[in-house]
Amino acid sequence: MDKKNVTFTAENGLCCSCGVCKNVCPKACIRYERQNGMFLPRVDAEKCVKCGLCASVCPGLTSAPATGDKPLNAMFGTILASFNAWSRDEVLRHVSASGGVVTTLVTELLRKGLYDAAFTLDTYSYEDQLKTRKITREDLSDSWDQSSFPKSRYLPVSHEEAVRYIIENPGCRVILIASPCALRGLQELIRVRRLDRENYLFIGLFCDGVFNYNVYDYYADRFGEGKQLTALHFKNKESGGWPGNMKLFYADGSTRYLDKKERAGMKEYFMPERCLYCADKLNVCADLSVGDNYTGMDSSPLGSNSVLIRTERGQTAWEAACDSLEFHPFPASALEKAQYLSGRSRRFYYAALKQMKMKKKSGGIALCDPRLLQDDPWDYERALYYDMQKAKAGARYRENPAELNIMLAHQASGKRPNPVKSFAERAYFAIKRRIK
Repeated sequence: MDKKNVTFTAENGLCCSCGVCKNVCPKACIRYERQNGMFLPRVDAEKCVKCGLCASVCPGLTSAPATGDKPLNAMFGTILASFNAWSRDEVLRHVSASGGVVTTLVTELLRKGLYDAAFTLDTYSYEDQLKTRKITREDLSDSWDQSSFPKSRYLPVSHEEAVRYIIENPGCRVILIASPCALRGLQELIRVRRLDRENYLFIGLFCDGVFNYNVYDYYADRFGEGKQLTALHFKNKESGGWPGNMKLFYADGSTRYLDKKERAGMKEYFMPERCLYCADKLNVCADLSVGDNYTGMDSSPLGSNSVLIRTERGQTAWEAACDSLEFHPFPASALEKAQYLSGRSRRFYYAALKQMKMKKKSGGIALCDPRLLQDDPWDYERALYYDMQKAKAGARYRENPAELNIMLAHQASGKRPNPVKSFAERAYFAIKRRIK
């Protein structure tokens, strides 16, 4: 297996479908194809010159940098200030997934000419790969209730067009909005191309893992009622307010709301494998990190955001836009409970297990900083095994929906696990740990 290109990433379940590798390739030999609910890179071996550029920017082959020697410190990262905030524009706040902070930041920074362009999404249809597109001051909307920019997508997003623009316009000032994995890939692009870091503002989204694209098929199958699903809001505040229920749009013009439990309950089944190895929920590499406000402070059915300012660049951007925001300081330590960071820490161990299992072929790949491991990673092998089984059912849903449906039916029945089988599994993993 050739580690000099992203074929290695895709074949080992480490791709996050960020799209950064595609347009960094000097030979244009990378394309994306759908497989197991993900859009994965395919390298034309005849064109590839093994320059290693695609692998050098690939966030699937790295972990987020650690700050300190404890998991909690690594998950918090550097924080200069923390606020709960929301947009003063009532319409924007209403149509946003939470408080509308990201859209407000982008709007104000573009309107004031501090940045030339931003890359964002403008669709809620997930039949094809989501790709960000460039917007400028001229594209901004004064009618947010008619805009397709706000709201979260919760699916892997390709930043290939942003990469193309950055390479072709190295002097332009650009706002990039991304999940933790994609953000690291974009920052690696800037490093590899030796671009001026000051030209780029990174707005990082809090992320607890995304869905793979098969989840769209799942909702179409289960709630389609014989109608074609054309769009989906994973979070919509029209029915019940924040944190928002789901809203499905059909080809005949009708809509349907689903309780937010339908979204939360499917996450573990449709999570891409790479997400299982990522503990960077708060997006530690961003200039500003933004997510839903679950602190219990400044809560409202209209929604609000928790904002972490991480760099001086982020502080400058915040100050330029904050007149359009209502905001109140809060202790960042409140996020430990609010964002359930202790539960997320097991992914450090999942990453260590993956790295150990790939040791012979992984070379210099670093999925986890060993300084952050306070327990024996093999103690987590059983938990990873079950999480992987769920994720595999979602990955195979389009080709074999019965597998997932059986698992869901078994879960809904509330049956207790077979004690003999459970004992055998515990014994198996105990013996494996001793051997290791």
